[in-house]
Amino acid sequence: MFTQHKKAFEDITQQIAAEEICKLAKSKIGFGQSAVHKILKRNELSINTLTRDAIKLWIERNKI
Repeated sequence: MFTQHKKAFEDITQQIAAEEICKLAKSKIGFGQSAVHKILKRNELSINTLTRDAIKLWIERNKI
């Protein structure tokens, strides 16, 4: 499932993704391009609930 989502967002830069995810968070989460890179390269997700919720919301909003 992760790989399917990853392929769906290939045209979006890591910086754009990070900025959009931060905008969706309910409070400041300190999420940047490097965090997006870690998710894509190492299959890591933050343990912070606010960050995970913002990422999930961003994925749902950007589904094709």
